[in-house]
Amino acid sequence: MSIIKRKIQLKSVGKVFLLFVLSLSLVISTHSETNLEKKSMEEKRLYINEKDIEKSVFPDRWSKDLVNEKLFKTTAGFSLGVAEYSVKEFGKPGIHKDQEAIYIVSGYGEYMLGEEIFPVSPGCAVYVPPNTNHCVRCTTDEPVKLIYTHGAVE
Repeated sequence: MSIIKRKIQLKSVGKVFLLFVLSLSLVISTHSETNLEKKSMEEKRLYINEKDIEKSVFPDRWSKDLVNEKLFKTTAGFSLGVAEYSVKEFGKPGIHKDQEAIYIVSGYGEYMLGEEIFPVSPGCAVYVPPNTNHCVRCTTDEPVKLIYTHGAVE
């Protein structure tokens, strides 16, 4: 009788051990697949939501780079982002070697491009040539929200 009990106990311990090994391998497999899937998504990122990107805050605005070399492995310096200007006076003009285009999403303001100043409102687009001073200011209490994109110059 005691031999039968020992066999049953060993069978139970064996089953528990087997169940433990299977569970552990499933956890390891799932973790590995999740890491591979995550790595694959990072390599092939095609989508991002603005709310998932942290703001960069400046004296005249906040901005979020949404598409760039770090996030999407873009080429030729291509990038796209969103910014919101809340100042009533022009800040320090930006200048860079690449070209930029902006599209006003909301708000009313003025855009300084080189020596020219012109009004901007929702639906306006502006092309900023390379090496050109530029900046934005609000003309109402509503911030000027815009989408910007940069690209290399040939």
